[in-house]
Amino acid sequence: MSWTDRPENVSQCGGELGPVADDEFVARLLHERNLEPNFDPFPRSEIFGLKGQSNTCGDADGVSLVRCNLLTDDELVARSIALANLRPPRAAAGAHVGAVAAARAIRLEGIPSQAVFIYDDPKQDDKFHAVMRGIEGLSRPVQSDLRREIMRVFNRRVVA
Repeated sequence: MSWTDRPENVSQCGGELGPVADDEFVARLLHERNLEPNFDPFPRSEIFGLKGQSNTCGDADGVSLVRCNLLTDDELVARSIALANLRPPRAAAGAHVGAVAAARAIRLEGIPSQAVFIYDDPKQDDKFHAVMRGIEGLSRPVQSDLRREIMRVFNRRVVA
């Protein structure tokens, strides 16, 4: 199975939250190592599966996201702190939050299909985990265009 040919409207992992719905919001947790401008919160290698393309539930490749409709901003900050603490001396930096529908609606010139996919990927200890992937086969300049559009969609910032 390829990187993005799984349906998004069907739960991929059977978690209690089900598939990621269009009316949800998702957050990319931040720490100072992946915070713009010095680092990238949406690395090319994660969006396009350049380091792997596993669909293993709870450990799927892609950009890790947190489904945040049921979480407060303070809870997102706490998750950012917990993530940073996994690899000291990282420091928490909050999260970028975006609407699932807006991410899935991104269209690129010359690409007639959907470009961004968001799948449920609950972990054993985190039912809110999801992953985001970009469509395969894009040239590097078009990948850059898509990454800019993703940043435009993830426009709400929660600061730690």
